[in-house]
Amino acid sequence: MKLNKYIHFIAYDTDNLEEFIEKLPINDDVYLAEIDGNKCIEIEYLYSEFQKSFKFPEYFGYNWAAFDECLNDLDWINAKSYILIVRDMDKILPEDDVSFNLLLKYLRIAVTEWTEGRNYDDFPTKETPFHLYLHSSKENKNELYDRLQPLINIS
Repeated sequence: MKLNKYIHFIAYDTDNLEEFIEKLPINDDVYLAEIDGNKCIEIEYLYSEFQKSFKFPEYFGYNWAAFDECLNDLDWINAKSYILIVRDMDKILPEDDVSFNLLLKYLRIAVTEWTEGRNYDDFPTKETPFHLYLHSSKENKNELYDRLQPLINIS
């Protein structure tokens, strides 16, 4: 299911997810980042996963402001488009709905800023494709869909 042109909700078992990823149009101009939701049960681990996947600078501050800033910069990555796959999104921050909803907010902002371009502040950007794939197993898709309501309601 597409939540918009760039935000996608996918429900696959592991083998089918791997098959799906292999079929994505990946080349030297596309940066593929993968987040393992199973490793993001607490906020520090979530920040760490994003830092590793997007190669955030060492000064990354492990807070939402730094997360937003780094995810909307990515100056250190040489790419013409981005694909972010969040595996097992339903496993992320299971006991922290406030932080989960903040994650949704900042992911939506990142997708919007990249895909529409940014023509304000000192660092304008051109329109750049940024696809976000939110994955869950087929068994957990309804649970994740319920948790994604804040994102769905504003897309």
